Amino acid sequence: MEKILLINPCWDYMAKGKRHNRIWPPLDLLNCASVLEKEGFYVKILDANAERTPMDKIIEYSKNFDKIFVSSSSLDRWQCPNININPFLNLTKKMRKGNLFVMGVHGTIRPREILELTNAKAVMNGEPELTVLDICKGKSLSKIRGISYSRNKGIISTKKRGPIDLNRLPLPAYHLLNPKRYYYDLLGKNLAILEASRGCPFSCIFCLKEMYGSKYRKKSAKNLIKEIDYLVKKLDIKNIYFMDLEFTINKGLVDKLCNHLIKERYNLRWCCQTRADS
Repeated sequence: MEKILLINPCWDYMAKGKRHNRIWPPLDLLNCASVLEKEGFYVKILDANAERTPMDKIIEYSKNFDKIFVSSSSLDRWQCPNININPFLNLTKKMRKGNLFVMGVHGTIRPREILELTNAKAVMNGEPELTVLDICKGKSLSKIRGISYSRNKGIISTKKRGPIDLNRLPLPAYHLLNPKRYYYDLLGKNLAILEASRGCPFSCIFCLKEMYGSKYRKKSAKNLIKEIDYLVKKLDIKNIYFMDLEFTINKGLVDKLCNHLIKERYNLRWCCQTRADS
């Protein structure tokens, strides 16, 4: 079975414009890893942003893997990606051709430019989980939905992939990371990122939704609670950020979640994103 490496590049903590690139878990890569592990693949995540791994070390480590995936924007940055992506570009330019694939907002919006600026064999468009799985299974690029790739000096973009059913995703592969590496200034250490839904029914002009597609989807309360129980009981997570674009619109789920937390008396703090009118 092939060995797969998922990479979150090392970003400058304080980007131009006083933008913070916080040390948060790359939930998109955790989801991809769990999907691949379920199918029997050997998977590792290299979170260079958390480990502050130098570029030469990343490139050397990647030589041990058959397929490599690099994200230009982890899930917490899908709605508000970095404008300066030099850390991502500098890394991907130096990696060997033929087994490199890239994902994230930038390739979704500008696939031609990202193909030209990296050594990627293909650029993924939108949600990455099932696309990564198809690539690792060895499907022909022309048969894989949601990618762009070069052919005969041109760019081929395949049909967009439909929205993922969140309830079919396994538990995020948090066992591949060290939870103690992650923190949020407003909550504390031992931080996890989770999502109860994807997409948003609203159309705020300041929010980028290209990665999410047009359909709003929610996870069942049962599955979300299962994830929380695992993180708290098995990994001693103390803080959770729900990275939904609009968390409290699903009031039934929030009620069930809060009642569960009250019942279990977890030593847990959490926060979410929502609108004032929700």
